[in-house]
Amino acid sequence: MNQAPPLQHKRPLWVAALLAWITGPVVFALYLHASEFIENGNFHASTFNFAMTVILGLGSVISAVAMFLMGLPLALWFRRHGWLAAPLVCLTATGVGALALGLFFWVTDRGPPTFGLWLLGAALGAVSGIVFCVSAGLRWWVRTP
Repeated sequence: MNQAPPLQHKRPLWVAALLAWITGPVVFALYLHASEFIENGNFHASTFNFAMTVILGLGSVISAVAMFLMGLPLALWFRRHGWLAAPLVCLTATGVGALALGLFFWVTDRGPPTFGLWLLGAALGAVSGIVFCVSAGLRWWVRTP
């Protein structure tokens, strides 16, 4: 799983996948805390408990599904074809994040989610994609033969 042509990635993809998997829920929990601090000037235990149980618990499941059913298989496919480069992975992660969070809210709310939720998913996917690229040591260009 970690054998690649030269210059595609410097570190194992499974490590990058694990780090990217937890990035989305953690970033979202930090976002909730920061926005509460900006609005109220302090943190409340109720928001912390909500973030720890719901966001990290449920968010980890959503992020795992996105990473291990869509993100990692696409990264392995890109590697097989020699296309594994950071811009493509980050763009793909942005789409996967938007799709995963959008579909989750579509199913749970039984209706189409707002545009803001699609954007939130895209932003969380982009951040996860950047973490994946940095932790895997991906190159920033596609090498042409």
